[in-house]
Amino acid sequence: MSWYVFALVDSPPRTAGRGFTSAVVSHPVGAVAVMAERRADVPPLEFDVLRQHARVVERLAARVPAILPVRFGTLVTLEELEEALGERDEEMLDALALVRGCVQMTWRSQSTPEGKRQRAEERLRPGRGGGADRAGGAAPSESERGWGPASIEKRRQEPETSDVVSTSGTDYLRRRAAAEQRALPVVMRPLRTAFARLVVAERFQPASAAMPDSLYHLVPKRQLMAYRRIAAGLPHSPRMSRLTVSGPWPPYAFTPELL
Repeated sequence: MSWYVFALVDSPPRTAGRGFTSAVVSHPVGAVAVMAERRADVPPLEFDVLRQHARVVERLAARVPAILPVRFGTLVTLEELEEALGERDEEMLDALALVRGCVQMTWRSQSTPEGKRQRAEERLRPGRGGGADRAGGAAPSESERGWGPASIEKRRQEPETSDVVSTSGTDYLRRRAAAEQRALPVVMRPLRTAFARLVVAERFQPASAAMPDSLYHLVPKRQLMAYRRIAAGLPHSPRMSRLTVSGPWPPYAFTPELL
């Protein structure tokens, strides 16, 4: 029997609603509950299907204290779940502790004409999943892990990257955060200062052939109103006008690779 996994949670909700075609149910595995739907196959990789996946994750996120969204297309047996998660209680508990009571806010930098040209060239470069590589059936990337409605269509086309690795979730996030602090573009640096007292964690995703520079903030729900006030009051300038914000979303960008 196979199960399509939507998320890992610290405690299952009283009711989880439906997935694609049947009820979402919880399976305890070690220290977490796996929220999944019984299915024989992975649903097709289409825009409406991705949106439906995102809606299920968002519904679950609204009903539990902490959630780790699982990437689209994760179909496993209960035995495979036990094998993948059975010895990782400490890692999963650390990851859940980080996101508990928090939501994700997403900033993106709109491209300049030069940036668009560079990404178009990158998309056509051999080995990057564009041009002939895409025609040859290269799989879209799941490295960014976020399938929120604002960006799932772009993520559907994103090429493979090596950003996600299978390692300790908390160690991975710390190492990645250190590297991303060094790489943060000048246009986004005022955001770090403006939201420093409100943000639990930060992640920066450099631009790829399909996606612009993206900055993710993990924000406690109780601070969301203050966060929005600061965002609305940011000074206007040609550079800052290139930034757009969306959210709140479940913490897609702060979930380590678990399955």
